[in-house]
Amino acid sequence: MNSIFELLDTLDPSEKTKLLKLSAIKNSKQSKKFKLLKDYILFPYREDSDYCTRLYSIQSSAAFVQLKKRVKEDIYEMIPCLGANQKISQEAQKRIACTQLLMQSQYLLSRGLEKAGSKTLEKSLKTAVESDLPDLILCVFDTAKSFGLEGVIQNQDLPQLELIVKSHLQILVNRHVGQDTSKSDQNPNLGLVLNHLNLEQKQWEYLSLIREALANKDLEKAETLRKKSVALFEKSKSTEEINQEYILVQQRILIHTGKFKEVILRYKSLDNTRCLGFENRLEHIQYQWLALYYLGRLEEAQSLLKKSLSKLNPELNSKWKYWEACLHFRMNSFKSALKLIHDCQPHLKYAPNFYLGSKMLELMILFDQNDSDWLDYKIENLRKLISRWAGKINPRIEGGFKLFSKIQKKNLDETSELIITNQEMTNLVQARGRYFWDPTDFELVRFDSWIEKRLE
Repeated sequence: MNSIFELLDTLDPSEKTKLLKLSAIKNSKQSKKFKLLKDYILFPYREDSDYCTRLYSIQSSAAFVQLKKRVKEDIYEMIPCLGANQKISQEAQKRIACTQLLMQSQYLLSRGLEKAGSKTLEKSLKTAVESDLPDLILCVFDTAKSFGLEGVIQNQDLPQLELIVKSHLQILVNRHVGQDTSKSDQNPNLGLVLNHLNLEQKQWEYLSLIREALANKDLEKAETLRKKSVALFEKSKSTEEINQEYILVQQRILIHTGKFKEVILRYKSLDNTRCLGFENRLEHIQYQWLALYYLGRLEEAQSLLKKSLSKLNPELNSKWKYWEACLHFRMNSFKSALKLIHDCQPHLKYAPNFYLGSKMLELMILFDQNDSDWLDYKIENLRKLISRWAGKINPRIEGGFKLFSKIQKKNLDETSELIITNQEMTNLVQARGRYFWDPTDFELVRFDSWIEKRLE
């Protein structure tokens, strides 16, 4: 029972009074739990037989043993409600305040109070950032992700956050590892734990660096980092989370470097008995679809789109319709492609690049259908949209549109060579820097490739 008395000794008289009030509300003043807690506070450090006699009129009882455990659990549960006091360091107070806000947000969100829960979670994030608590920032992200909240922390922030958290952990580990301790004082399992933590830190760091390189459109660096990390990931045991992330990163690199057959082979070799998270599974299937699409295996891609992607996440229906429109366009099913484009366009306005990309695809369809009347109108319409969003959209859209406008000229034979050597065409073909072509983004039908074929 000393542990309870030691805990009660840390409380000042006002805190003990508050603890009793909480117990009275939680258990009622007539309950034995309240009476025992009151006795502990008013008459500390007595023998168990004295407390037992006051409650059960006998010196020993099995019920009293269980009662002591429940009172101890009650105290631990109510202690956080007392708030911080002057005995607690400022650093600990900040961590406690942040954790309490995090817990409050989780309670609110679990009860369906999304607005109140989100605001509380944002307060927790602000406290964690101001107090330099990267581990709790990660907890905020996990909570937001678990409850499907957007805007608290974005997915693109996660790689940098991982590096901060892992660096924080490494500093903590190094602080203690660097101390000179005798072998007799060392935990025999500590070395294994620290080695494992160090390995994980290196693996997460490589993953973050690879994803950062991909985000910066530096495929050469991403591929170099991947090759350097092969031994680290494949010869060393990884956690399931790290393993899944590494597989996805590899698939993304393979898609960007045009190794589509390898993407399909790796997808087929996945262990389907493992439980993949929803987002990971969705990403895997999208890479599989893209590989089939770019390989020209269009019927298989159509089947995967209908049977898996549209059912797995119907909320992205506008994206799936856009992908299907690209499929039908490549199949020369222009009427079906045009209908799908018109169906998805109203829902793509939230994403300017996808919206304008769909407008470009619409122009291609009308051109290939030789629908000159509608084409002139749509070209003018898109010209106004691009002018309105100039500087805010992907340069490939602006460059592609300029070239498309040129091939509408009647003296096509005289201007073909000029178009091919045009700086905009060079930029689109080389696909470097701002003109980087992302095979997973809106331009599933490359503008430069389509234009080159129309100029042959």
